[in-house]
Amino acid sequence: MLDYRNALICTVIANANRNPKKKSTPFTVLDFMPGEQPPEEKKQSPEQMMQRIKIMNAALGGKVQEK
Repeated sequence: MLDYRNALICTVIANANRNPKKKSTPFTVLDFMPGEQPPEEKKQSPEQMMQRIKIMNAALGGKVQEK
């Protein structure tokens, strides 16, 4: 996972400094991770997303506002 994050940072830096005349296509994360595949992201249902938001809100001391 840390390799992916480091490769993502390298990708952003490389694309910010890329000369579009010399390299017309932008770099990708996999350009900085030869032989690797990016981590799979699992899709969440809206209910799962809301549950995670409630957990983070409670952990940070937030309060739920009812409409």
